[in-house]
Amino acid sequence: MIDPQKSITGVSIRPDRVFVSVITGTGGAPRVESTVEHDIPDGVVKNGIISDTDAFSRILKKIFREQDIKGKQVVAGMTEAGVINRIVKVPEIADARLKELLKSEIKKYVFSGDPFIIDHFRVDGENVFVSAIKRKTAVSLLSVFEKAGLNLVGIESPLVAVIKALTGSGGIDPGCGRAGILILAEDSGTTVSVVSKGIPVYSRDLGMSEVTDLVKEVEVTEIYWEERSPETPLDRIIISGDSRTAVLMRERLAGGPYPVVEGKPVGEAITDFNLSRSVSLGAALKNVTSVFHVDVNLLPPEKFLKMKIEKWFLSVFFVISVVLFIFFFVSVIFSAISNSYEKKLRPLEVRLGATLDILDKVEKINNEKRSVLERLRSREKYIKDHKTVRWDMILSDIKDLIPLEAWLTDIHSEGGSILKLHGRALSQEAVYKYVKLLGYSSWLSEPELLEIYSEEGEEGDIYAFSISCPVAGKNGG
Repeated sequence: MIDPQKSITGVSIRPDRVFVSVITGTGGAPRVESTVEHDIPDGVVKNGIISDTDAFSRILKKIFREQDIKGKQVVAGMTEAGVINRIVKVPEIADARLKELLKSEIKKYVFSGDPFIIDHFRVDGENVFVSAIKRKTAVSLLSVFEKAGLNLVGIESPLVAVIKALTGSGGIDPGCGRAGILILAEDSGTTVSVVSKGIPVYSRDLGMSEVTDLVKEVEVTEIYWEERSPETPLDRIIISGDSRTAVLMRERLAGGPYPVVEGKPVGEAITDFNLSRSVSLGAALKNVTSVFHVDVNLLPPEKFLKMKIEKWFLSVFFVISVVLFIFFFVSVIFSAISNSYEKKLRPLEVRLGATLDILDKVEKINNEKRSVLERLRSREKYIKDHKTVRWDMILSDIKDLIPLEAWLTDIHSEGGSILKLHGRALSQEAVYKYVKLLGYSSWLSEPELLEIYSEEGEEGDIYAFSISCPVAGKNGG
């Protein structure tokens, strides 16, 4: 039984239409939630094979998206895919060998190429009921559902799906010890089968036959079964379908030796429209332990093993790629953050460097000032102590205080109390600086710039200047 909390979706495929039904489990009892249909363009499905898997997968994606179908588990059925149902005689052998033997036996009845067995039931010691389709059909189904992002958990033939869906309340009782004739009367054709203990033990696909021929086939089937299995007598005829053929057969067989029962696996007669319900319901009523009942894989074992190894390597490669991508992504983000902070800090670094340079220059100037002041204080102290003028000290100050950009051309005294300094300088700033520095001398008081003018020299303008410096002290001369 399906999980009450989960759902399974049946997809029934015809050349011109696709039908999708959702089955959920409620208290252990499967229930049809919804059924939708969609047209299939010409040429997408040909001779039971999905030739355009891309187009078909887009149709499935659209249905699942528009109907908001959350479940990804899907069982597919091909209503006109050349499904072959046969009783094959094989000895009782291990399941490992049964697979290959069934393939070789069913190939005698089927089409050219390898058959793909979608279901089998052992009827008795020698007989096995087999449902098979074309291998190309199975491959196309796998491709379609993989591209649609769905998990294909089973492939059902319509007959087997209906039998599973009818088992129990639908008219087939596997524990009664009796058999019944199941007539699946669709618009596209009629199938007559014998079902015993829930297993199809005989089946014939009669196609679009006349009702009279179908009734004769049922009578022949009754005789055949009574002779073949007298220990398992027939007790009913189950007719499922709402086609005109189904209605007429119910009327013709109503007066026969066996009661006629209407098969409604989901509360409705089987039609092309709700066959997808039986496909999904049939799977829901049976535990699906593998992808397919016999052919678990479409590929040879060695190739499948190789694919598993490749898939494992791809998974490891994917994990490593994800880790490397995350590492690269984090590195890029870290680098971007670092560059951002670096851009913000660079102007601060430049401003800090400029500030430090200014402070260094200021400290240098202050040191020079302290040196000059110390010299001046020592000279002031000397003047105070000796009350006399030291011309050697005065001339030393005049020489030491002159900037590098200036030089003196003449020094003379006026009356012993005023010195006149004449010289040249490369800039006016050097002259102004010299006047200011002379003011710090303890031997000179209030130096005054008498004149400054430019003279044209060989390497540009040269500034001539005259400075008047009164001498400090009482005994100048």
